[in-house]
Amino acid sequence: MKTPIYFAVAFFSCLFVHATTTGTLFEARAPPGAVEVLSIFNPTVVDHFYTTNASEIQQLTDFYGYESEGTSTGFIFLTEQPDTVPLFRLYSLGAADHMYTTSTQVRDHAVKRLGYFVEGILGFVYTEDGPGRLPFFGLHNPNRIDHYYTTSADQRDDAAKNGWNVEGGVGYLLSP
Repeated sequence: MKTPIYFAVAFFSCLFVHATTTGTLFEARAPPGAVEVLSIFNPTVVDHFYTTNASEIQQLTDFYGYESEGTSTGFIFLTEQPDTVPLFRLYSLGAADHMYTTSTQVRDHAVKRLGYFVEGILGFVYTEDGPGRLPFFGLHNPNRIDHYYTTSADQRDDAAKNGWNVEGGVGYLLSP
């Protein structure tokens, strides 16, 4: 009867080694060539923010009042892949709001008419559904001047019941 105990010790020892080398006990596995999209929120200025850069997250949480939302949004490619398009990251200093779009028309309208500027490209996403892909839903709350994004239809629907306008799908992320 010692075999199950030895197995358990070996299993948890492997987890401990994994946790001490990666900093997490369990982590989502990125598809080849993709990285995790991280999300944080600033309740003071009311801004949802998404990035693939852990250092950027650290700086915003340490110095600018952002808080981790603690969930994995999905994965995104950092370089263009077949059938992917850029996901643009925009920011309005006056509204303290980040928005994300794959549409060059929406991007250009936000810059010319709404006071946003392009911060760059978050990464590359699919525009069509497929195996292992999650829709990246975009929502906007005009009263709070905030954009919110989720891969959860339940979160999208809940937000829509609470003052958020559903703007539709921004693209498709890769599932964890």
